[in-house]
Amino acid sequence: MNAFKVKLKPIQIVVVLYKIKLADSVTLQTLSKIKSQLTKYTSLLLFENATNSKQTNSSVLKKLIAKYQNVKYQYTYENSGIVKAYNLAYQQIVDTTTNWLLLLDQDTSISTDYFDEISNFISISPQNNIILVPRLSTGKHIFAPTRDILKRRPLTCGSYKLNPHGYFSTVNSGMLISKQFLDSIHGFNNKFWLDGLDHWICSKLREKSAHVQVSNAILVHELSVNSSDGISIQRLQNILHAEQLLWFESYNFTYKLIYFFSLLYRIIKYCAAKKWHFALLLIKQLIWVATKRKNHG
Repeated sequence: MNAFKVKLKPIQIVVVLYKIKLADSVTLQTLSKIKSQLTKYTSLLLFENATNSKQTNSSVLKKLIAKYQNVKYQYTYENSGIVKAYNLAYQQIVDTTTNWLLLLDQDTSISTDYFDEISNFISISPQNNIILVPRLSTGKHIFAPTRDILKRRPLTCGSYKLNPHGYFSTVNSGMLISKQFLDSIHGFNNKFWLDGLDHWICSKLREKSAHVQVSNAILVHELSVNSSDGISIQRLQNILHAEQLLWFESYNFTYKLIYFFSLLYRIIKYCAAKKWHFALLLIKQLIWVATKRKNHG
């Protein structure tokens, strides 16, 4: 079905940026080139973290303003992470007729095909389908979404009913989430201000036995934390703290088992790279997992 033949409904998009020129963001570049009628019904919030100066004269910003129904650009001199921007975008649609929120990072290549799928999805989607997620690729292979613990078998296009005790994983960027679902979980959890929010969202989807629609479209996405070489000790500390919070937020046996072995795997990687400080942090986390129960204390 073509997007031009369906009744178009409004959506809200939020794009979170960090220390980047707007014109250099792959997400903004591709959003400015989208050829879909849906753009006329789309509000866009650009939230820029840790900027030195506002970029209101950016050429790509001017293109977006010309293409989309409404564009807001907000910036902060500090790094407030992603959850502040997400909740701001959510609050903007609470008392409106807009029922869908699209989450985007700065480094996802958005396609017209995905916009057309969004148009179809929100026009014909039953109430129990509360989220649409794209298939994400590094440019070489598809890595998300997946229900495979080892993350070797990404899901194909289709609708999936999640199991509260099963496994489901994807990343934030490209998620189209219903306002109804966000209302039911009271928006995004502020505890996960930067890392772990995607895992928290997935845990809530599993908890509610949600129906998830996986797109036919494949989007190229660059992972911000994708190797032992591209992460600072401070970022690892933040990730591990988020993983501790997630332990209490979404504890189940499957998660415990996956997490235990993921820590072992990361310890081996850092030891092989002779990054002893990183490995030590993970060993401490492994001990924490081995001795911690579900409840505090």
